[in-house]
Amino acid sequence: MKFNTKKDGPMSIWDFKATLYKYFRMHFIFRFILENEYLRLKKLLSQLPPGKKRVLDIGTGMGNALFFVSNDHLLLGLDRSFKMLQLARKRIEASFIQADANRLPLKSKTFDLILGIGIMEYLSHLDKFFHEICRIINLGGFLVVTFSPPNLLTYLRTLLGHRIYPLRFGQFKELAEDHGFQILNRTRSLMQEQYLLKFS
Repeated sequence: MKFNTKKDGPMSIWDFKATLYKYFRMHFIFRFILENEYLRLKKLLSQLPPGKKRVLDIGTGMGNALFFVSNDHLLLGLDRSFKMLQLARKRIEASFIQADANRLPLKSKTFDLILGIGIMEYLSHLDKFFHEICRIINLGGFLVVTFSPPNLLTYLRTLLGHRIYPLRFGQFKELAEDHGFQILNRTRSLMQEQYLLKFS
């Protein structure tokens, strides 16, 4: 897989935040929350069968989730923010591409594992998101996603300048099953619901 990061489209709020993002996440409260989320995420990923995989991380940001699947895999990180991708390229050996999660410029049936960590709560049209995932994932492939449930912490995040679309488990389960995914495991952190799914 050969992909390149290129400047494409107007500056987003994530471009504006990119320079302060890593420092914001170093604050002890947010670091504690993130470490707890990453610990649970690693446990979900440890349940995947061994073997080399083509991996796509949608909404990769600084590439954090790619660190957990970096051994012996072909990695692609995708994000709308050009500046976030610039930061990610400095941190991890992978390919990166700038694109929208609902319009993926990728070939059908390409990926064995897709990550969508911390992105679903920012998407207003999850049907489009799942449709695109179904198009590019291989049969028998795996999907690891997280989303924010409706609670006070989720709604407080709107103060950071984003519109949030919280999701309940029943809504997510129906959405996933309607698109051919089976939920294999589920875990929860302070701010996220985290899921391992298989496409069949």
